[in-house]
Amino acid sequence: MQKNRIKVYFLGSGAFAVPFLDALSRAETIELVGVATQPDKPSGRKRLPKPTPLGGFADAVGIPCRRVASVSSEEFMSLMEELRPDLVVVVSFGQILRENLLNFPRFGCLNVHGSILPKYRGASPLASSILAGDTVNGITFMRMDKGLDTGPIYSVTTMDVPPTMNTQTLEIALSELGARSIAEIIGRIAEGLRPVPQDDSKATFTRKIHKSDGSIRWEEPADVLERKIRAYHPWPASTFRMTGKNGILSVKITEAREVPGSGKPGTTLLSDKRWIVACGRGAIEILRIIPEGSREMNAADFIRGLGNPELVKQVFDGPLPPPSEPKPSIQEKKSDS
Repeated sequence: MQKNRIKVYFLGSGAFAVPFLDALSRAETIELVGVATQPDKPSGRKRLPKPTPLGGFADAVGIPCRRVASVSSEEFMSLMEELRPDLVVVVSFGQILRENLLNFPRFGCLNVHGSILPKYRGASPLASSILAGDTVNGITFMRMDKGLDTGPIYSVTTMDVPPTMNTQTLEIALSELGARSIAEIIGRIAEGLRPVPQDDSKATFTRKIHKSDGSIRWEEPADVLERKIRAYHPWPASTFRMTGKNGILSVKITEAREVPGSGKPGTTLLSDKRWIVACGRGAIEILRIIPEGSREMNAADFIRGLGNPELVKQVFDGPLPPPSEPKPSIQEKKSDS
């Protein structure tokens, strides 16, 4: 066993954090003195406790993982006093760290941010980058301060972003990219690497994404819609309505591409093996979908299954039922709740 290993305490919750914990648990230069995540939450019809993605991974591979409701509590700070980590690593954790914790470790707290700071600070950096059409993204390693993604930067690792990437695949690629260098960055910090302050004049802030953001608006340009479909996958998902065999059907688009075409926005231009819909400018070819109450499938298979190709010509904006649709009965309302 290597002497003078760097004592690290890890805080993480989301799937983005999993490759980083995995890398640190295997690094010979790191002594992982503890791991914590958010508490398990009720899930499913039976409301059974479900761990965070990070908690589930730690449990599966046998890494002890505390469920911590608040890292600001006296109990957690007492734990820090006991373990005396050299560094706290924070990745997709979901809690605000106060100054008493930020300043406690010898080397402070290291945050891994999924974008190139100071651009895209805040809640939705990956989706915002896709919406903007960025062709390059990256991982920022920064020393945390009391601001929101405002701390000085140790290092930035970049990668090219293919035009087909969505938020889910970009998150996976960036987490794997950052995990490959996390132990090296920590070693350099222990050797005296100094972080560089951010240029606040270049900062942009991203807002929290809402479910309503996924509602398709066919009057928008095709290139904008195509980026939204990728940015909002897997959540909140890009959704439109159409007339199905049994009435109005909600459909989620999981994959699409911009293609030539013109017509009234929302009009299906082609439905023979390919499903192409006119937008405000240009057109979108729908490639893969999740019809309401069904599994993900190829759009071409869905069209064949309808039996009546005329149905796909009746496409609507938004996830809500049209005004002319009858209101649900009291019994239907109860079954939905």
